[in-house]
Amino acid sequence: MTENAEQISYTVRAKVDELGVTVSELNDTVREFNGRTRAQVARVDGIVSDALGATEEISHTVQQGIKAPVRQIAGIIAGLKAGIETLIERSPFKGRG
Repeated sequence: MTENAEQISYTVRAKVDELGVTVSELNDTVREFNGRTRAQVARVDGIVSDALGATEEISHTVQQGIKAPVRQIAGIIAGLKAGIETLIERSPFKGRG
């Protein structure tokens, strides 16, 4: 019986040692995976930040590209309106009608 107990103890100890090695390898793998995941998250964060910055810059450029011509057209229309109103006021045919 003592011999069987020693054999069982030896077998259990060997299995515990194997389990310890497996757990250590698993911890190493998880640490490596975690490090890679963090690096990828940082990379994606940089890409998204760059994309948002570019989008903001493009939006600003488009707004400025639209605003300037619209202001010019509005100025031209206001000038034409003032000119036409002046011509109508000075028209010799104004009182007739």
